[in-house]
Amino acid sequence: MWGGCASSLCCAQAAVRRRRGFRRGHRLRRLVGPHIARLLVGEDHRLYLPASVLSSALLMSLASAASKILVPGALLPVGVVTAVIGVPAFLFLIFRSGARR
Repeated sequence: MWGGCASSLCCAQAAVRRRRGFRRGHRLRRLVGPHIARLLVGEDHRLYLPASVLSSALLMSLASAASKILVPGALLPVGVVTAVIGVPAFLFLIFRSGARR
């Protein structure tokens, strides 16, 4: 019984999420923010977890401010700004970790 209920809830959540679409800005926060925090404070999770939260919040705040400032008279979507920031940063992290191996 519980398995069917949990399965139904997962299906409902996926249907609602697909309908609304994925927010691109959250990718920057989830992918790049924790990596930046790890570079700043290291592997100690007592420091890493709060630093990850703060760096992710700072990245989203900066992206939001940049979306309002970059083009005078127009409001860019935050997802565009986070993609412009996040893609090069994430590629840098990928290539940097590949060079270590």
